[in-house]
Amino acid sequence: MPNFISEDDIEQAVLAKLKQHGFNLLNCFTTNSDDLNDRSNRTDKSEVIFSDRLKAAIRLNPNLPAEAIAQGLETLTNKRQLMSPIAANREIDRLIRDGIPIEYENAHRCGIFSHSTSALSLP
Repeated sequence: MPNFISEDDIEQAVLAKLKQHGFNLLNCFTTNSDDLNDRSNRTDKSEVIFSDRLKAAIRLNPNLPAEAIAQGLETLTNKRQLMSPIAANREIDRLIRDGIPIEYENAHRCGIFSHSTSALSLP
């Protein structure tokens, strides 16, 4: 029998590496593809970003107001289906490396909007 590496072998090796680096894994498999009871809290199986897990893991500037942090998460998770996969990946990479531009109303100076580029960090 010839030696070969299957897709499952590669997947299991990648998952093991991610786990070694502190990532929490979630197996969302269900026998019925329409079953949303997969512990992901998605409203649709086509959602690839688990918003609740991302919000729990992400760290933006803690001095920003909650609405500014929500704006940063929205910018990061915007759908990019009109972009090529390479362009979308580069944009997300730029946001993670260089920060997310955010505009919010300054609570100390009513009516004045502040601008910030919030650094993003994941555990």
